[in-house]
Amino acid sequence: LREPRPAPILEFKVPSRKAVEQLIPITNTTADEPWEFTCDIEGKYFKGPDKFSVPPGATVDYVLTFCPDWICEIQGKLTLTRRLKDKPDDIRGFVLKGKGLEPAAQSTAELECKAREECKHTFTVRN
Repeated sequence: LREPRPAPILEFKVPSRKAVEQLIPITNTTADEPWEFTCDIEGKYFKGPDKFSVPPGATVDYVLTFCPDWICEIQGKLTLTRRLKDKPDDIRGFVLKGKGLEPAAQSTAELECKAREECKHTFTVRN
């Protein structure tokens, strides 16, 4: 009897309103049939395909994306499941930890003013 291994932890840190991707390689070691996976993602701001296929003898990257709207700390879970006919399902689980950081600067502005003179400029603020 094998002890279950703890699920790998995937950690993401990215400025708010930006996206970061993690590639999870899955290799089909068989020579005769494709592996079909269904995918379940729990956790706000995590995204990825609902299903994917890995051809025989090939490696396919599952692309998981974290894209927070604002500063946050989110925990989630990714489960990749391959249904098997005469055996227990092949289930691969991952713990997800996402951290949305301060937003990155959207642009810069240079103003030219003379000392002790009033200078006016209107800035557009993104919400």
